[in-house]
Amino acid sequence: MILTSFKKLASVPAVFVYCMSLVVASAFAADKAPEKPKTLRDRLASYQSFSAEFNQQVHSFDGELVQEATGVIKVKTPDQFVWETISPDEHLVQSDGNTVWVFNPLLEQVSLYSAQDVMKDSPILLLAENDPKVWAQYRVRVVGERYEVTPLEAGGNIERFELQFAGNQLTELLIVDSQGQRSQFKLTKFTAPAELAEGTFSFVVPEGVDVDDQRAEANAG
Repeated sequence: MILTSFKKLASVPAVFVYCMSLVVASAFAADKAPEKPKTLRDRLASYQSFSAEFNQQVHSFDGELVQEATGVIKVKTPDQFVWETISPDEHLVQSDGNTVWVFNPLLEQVSLYSAQDVMKDSPILLLAENDPKVWAQYRVRVVGERYEVTPLEAGGNIERFELQFAGNQLTELLIVDSQGQRSQFKLTKFTAPAELAEGTFSFVVPEGVDVDDQRAEANAG
């Protein structure tokens, strides 16, 4: 169920996300280049929170453009994020570190998942993760300021996940699924650290919305 729901977000009308977390730990003088971290984990650890706007394009395995979307992302370590698609359809994926909410306003439905379970299938959530045991499940290849993250265990929904940096800015995310579909997110207005209001990551279920609690099913199974 988790894989199916997140794959739908990644490919079809609404969004894709598997979402995030960071923030710059120290400021650099305008004329001084930042020291390059040795690993991707070190680089991400230099953030504790961030916010950005995104433009998404989804291409099929043969290069055909099948979806475009825009939205906003807000992240804070550990494991807290808001990934909201605004256009063409509203959709929200949100985590407080324990629970992930997937909210579809059009269908008036919200699904709840265990953040721990979602992390197993979602390498993009490494953006909000600093546990070395979790990082040990992935291989990271570096080419300049681009990082390619691949799950060590084959057979999952995601083939690889790529991040592009420009200095202190995270500028692009690319997710390639097992069918060869590519979801590219261009980030703009990247701000780290971000001023995030208290309660930013706590989801309140709107009145009249159906609740599908997958956490209960996972625990029962």
